[in-house]
Parts: sequence; C-alpha cells; structure tokens
Amino acid sequence: MAGSHSKAKSSDPVLAQFSNASKGGVPMPNIPQMNSVWSDLGQAWVRSTKGAGAMPAQRSFRGAARAIAAKIG
Repeated sequence: MAGSHSKAKSSDPVLAQFSNASKGGVPMPNIPQMNSVWSDLGQAWVRSTKGAGAMPAQRSFRGAARAIAAKIG
C-alpha cells in the first residue's frame, strides 16, 4: 500500500506529528544482503548510546563504516 497512511486522529500532538511524517512514506524492502550493514550499524548505535561507558559516536560509526566496507568491498 505505498503512499497510503492511516486516517486515525489523535489528540496527542506527538502522535499527530508521526502521522504527518508518514504521509507518502514507502516501507524499506527486506533485502537479506543488507543484514551485515544493519548489524554493524545497530551495534554502532548501541556502543555510542549505552550510557556511562558509551563510545564517542564518531568513533563508533567510523568503526562500523570500516567493518561494512570490508564486508562489501
């Protein structure tokens, strides 16, 4: 249903903004070959946001970029 969105109304302004943001949105395809990218990217998010022991985001995402580049050439 590309391009369709819910017509549900909400009195919550945050939910209303999510609804507005999704207008015209198209879901991303499930491409199995992207698993290695999503895995490294997800790990970078965790490492850079895990609280007191978090790694600086720039360092974490640079490491993920190197790992992804090594996998896909």
